[in-house]
Amino acid sequence: MIAALRRSMLLAAALSSLAARAPGQETIDYPLVFETADEMEPLGLRLAGYGAAREVAPLARRCYYAGDGAPDVSISEAFLKRYEARGFSLNSLCLALQSPLAFDPETGRRLPSYMIADLDAIRRNEMEEGSVSPTLPLRVPDCFKRGAPLHDCAFAYDVRSGARLSKKALDAIARDRAALDAAMETARRNAAYGRECACKASNAQPEFSTTSKCRLETFPGCDANADEALIAGMLRPEGYMLHRSFSSGVITLIDMSPRLPLGHGYMIYGETTGDGAVARKQASDPRHRATPGRIAQASSQM
Repeated sequence: MIAALRRSMLLAAALSSLAARAPGQETIDYPLVFETADEMEPLGLRLAGYGAAREVAPLARRCYYAGDGAPDVSISEAFLKRYEARGFSLNSLCLALQSPLAFDPETGRRLPSYMIADLDAIRRNEMEEGSVSPTLPLRVPDCFKRGAPLHDCAFAYDVRSGARLSKKALDAIARDRAALDAAMETARRNAAYGRECACKASNAQPEFSTTSKCRLETFPGCDANADEALIAGMLRPEGYMLHRSFSSGVITLIDMSPRLPLGHGYMIYGETTGDGAVARKQASDPRHRATPGRIAQASSQM
């Protein structure tokens, strides 16, 4: 009976996919694999630091700086406006766009998503850091609009694999959610991050603190230096090395900002790296390749 039900579900998904694809359209399997960030421009989205050409000019709005090697995402004004109409802010949208969301946490359905990969390096077995990006979303579910997905989404599936979450995984999510709630309560009592800094004493704060009195929304905060010139205009989080506070590893970045409905928001699984074995398999499958036709098709699904 279970096997019959599984076959029925697979058939329904296949028929839905065929119905959604107009005659003459290319088959599209997510994630779309781009070789360079410039190929993504028609989507109004750009990821720097990965693939064959890693240094690219950002689009109008830059997302979070979360440490060297973290996804450097930027978006167009038009991309942002579409999500603002759905109730997102730049901050909450970026928290989701920089999280490795390949599957909907509530339904387990695959989301439109992408990766950037240096296909030549993969074929030559000469992969290095930056050759392959994590899989990131092209479309974000509405339960991420407040920047608090562990609170607003009914998690049942792993956003990275689509597998149903085990009790152990759900318990880890519950622990991180409870730890965050306790930290936010302490931060409110201490009036932490309640005002914007007149200046800053350091670069991004890798460790979240419940006693810091001020925050910065973007880089740079004061005198720009050579390092900060590279991240100018990026959103500045209040912590992105959170293993001491959230040992489960689900919450990986915190931002405190009045632009977020709760006054704070967070990124999930942000330390996930590109999977070379998976990328190699997907890169060899022509259905994943980001052709102009598939890019146009993906844009209509965003």
